[in-house]
Amino acid sequence: MLTAGGGGGTGALVPVDILSVDIAEADGSMVTPAYITVDAAVDGGTAGLASLDHTLAAPLSLSIDGQLMQDLDVTAGGDGVTRVRLSAGPLADGRHTLVLTATGNDGVTDSAGVEFTVIDRSLDVTLTADAVVAHDEVTLTVGSVEPLDECRMVVTDSRGDTVLSRLTGEGDTVWNLTGDDGRRLSPGHYSIRLLAKAGRKHTATPPLMLTILNPVDTAVR
Repeated sequence: MLTAGGGGGTGALVPVDILSVDIAEADGSMVTPAYITVDAAVDGGTAGLASLDHTLAAPLSLSIDGQLMQDLDVTAGGDGVTRVRLSAGPLADGRHTLVLTATGNDGVTDSAGVEFTVIDRSLDVTLTADAVVAHDEVTLTVGSVEPLDECRMVVTDSRGDTVLSRLTGEGDTVWNLTGDDGRRLSPGHYSIRLLAKAGRKHTATPPLMLTILNPVDTAVR
């Protein structure tokens, strides 16, 4: 959580408090992924906020790196505190500055700002298969733009239960359609995805759908 107190508006009649910049997997002021959710609370003080009709007075504004953000979610609470919410991104790697400004009915303004750094921890990893329907085996191909420290293949059935979870490597892997118990999976629809890590970066690939059919009988009759 990142916090910042009210700024130095004359008379401080419109104290502004940016309550938090909440990011999944935030580490201090280091932010990843590059999408942020801003939650702010504004106390209108003795003068009260200007009209909440943005087309008339625009009493609240929020900018990132000097660029004014649109589509603020503004809610006036019964406790006299106005709450502001914004989702923004993606943002480029590096240092960013966020500033919230409020204007009272008397024209007095106050502002608060917070700085944060975006670090891209996403991985570019792909998972492909040589077939979408398999009888006996399927070849899965793992691609990555950088060496992986760990890559785990997770297979779930149509009910969402995990039937296989095992480490795999980059390149081609031939899967014989068996589960964690060593037995061949029953015919049906399955979802395959990868959980990959490289240093502090990580990713989960989109599900790859595979239909397993009964094995082909190759016995000579």
